[in-house]
Amino acid sequence: TNYAGEPNGHMGQVATVSGGVIYRPGKFGTKAAQFGGATANYVSNPSFETGTTGWSAWASATLDQTTADAYVGSYAMRITHVASTTSGATIAYSTSTQSTYTASAYVRSYIGTDVGDNISILMRFTYTDASTSDVSANHTITSDWTRISVSATTNGAKTLSSITVMLRDLLSGPAHYTLVDAVQLEESSFATPYCDGSLGTGHSWGGTAHASISTRTVAQLTYPTSGNIHDEVGTFMAWVYVYRSAGTQTIMRIQGSTAGNIYMLISSGNLAGYWGTAEVTDAAGAITANTWTHVAMTYSGSTLTLYVNGVQVATGSSGGFSGMPAAINVGGAGGANMLHGLLDDFVITECVLDA
Repeated sequence: TNYAGEPNGHMGQVATVSGGVIYRPGKFGTKAAQFGGATANYVSNPSFETGTTGWSAWASATLDQTTADAYVGSYAMRITHVASTTSGATIAYSTSTQSTYTASAYVRSYIGTDVGDNISILMRFTYTDASTSDVSANHTITSDWTRISVSATTNGAKTLSSITVMLRDLLSGPAHYTLVDAVQLEESSFATPYCDGSLGTGHSWGGTAHASISTRTVAQLTYPTSGNIHDEVGTFMAWVYVYRSAGTQTIMRIQGSTAGNIYMLISSGNLAGYWGTAEVTDAAGAITANTWTHVAMTYSGSTLTLYVNGVQVATGSSGGFSGMPAAINVGGAGGANMLHGLLDDFVITECVLDA
């Protein structure tokens, strides 16, 4: 329920916080910074802090608010599914905007016997001619909060009227429960970090709290380069927990004012580093989604070396960086190539560390 945190360095480095940076449970039980791009969540009651208003029970299911181990805030929704019938919960958003959308939700068991049962997330586009198109994904319930999502593009030849998000089980299963929290519908090709207007700085409701659309502004940090980085030698490292491994995601970047860059990023699941004008990449695709991974980059002379979980994974030549700017960008650079996930224990040293 507390999304505040401490972004300043342990030696007094003062962070400049931009947009919707919030703080979530980190690698070692303390806080990690969460980064993400701008988004709008079209689910009006996404975390059930005021009950289940706006949601409808479907096919004899029962919906209620519960305090049982919420993912965000103090409450979650419990769906009571009936036996041998597809049942669940739905919520709709009226819109005519043609685009690519992603629906997502965090789900888990309520009691031990729910583990192994089914829950499915379905996103339905409804058009003004009364036709519909669905996309869904099935999930086997576990005792841990797990995010499930689906993405699809609307039919541009028709006129869209609404989008429905449904969480349901499948036919012929036993009666069981599903806990649901942090539901999101957004105009995106993938699920960005969960957003609602109660999460703190950079997050806001479009109207009444927990009864309206919510938005997040681009979330990133910057630190001064002065006294914190040597342009010819050093080590960068951090723990990262990304919500997706695809795309290009910035861990840190320093853009040379004359030439080249110093950066460490994730590119389609691959760790990559740059200290000038040539990139060194680990082609093994070792950065997986939804798991903590330690990443490190060292540089000396013209040699750049990458490490994943303490193991050297790539080394090569990079050089040509020139012109130290004022800022180190963390979690993104000018709103581009955003990290979608968590960053913890971000470290810079002025020497090359070994494995």
